[in-house]
Amino acid sequence: MTLAIHYENQKKDITERIDLLEHSMGNFCQNFGKIARKNARLRDCSDMLVSSLNEYSSKEKINTSMKKGLVNYSSYLSAVEDYRDAMVFI
Repeated sequence: MTLAIHYENQKKDITERIDLLEHSMGNFCQNFGKIARKNARLRDCSDMLVSSLNEYSSKEKINTSMKKGLVNYSSYLSAVEDYRDAMVFI
């Protein structure tokens, strides 16, 4: 009789652990997905900013120092975003 109770308790414990694991892993996957989507949107926004900076600087004819500064800034921003993008995949 006590052996049957022992097996029932083990079965209950295993079932509880499996349920907890299923719930937790589902939450982990969902949250990792949210982070990946937010990072992708941030990267898209940064790419648009870099594009806008390059477009404006290509049309700037008078203020050459500002043009050079914008080109440099867009280059640095692009490099930072490439680094951040690489960090997501590590």
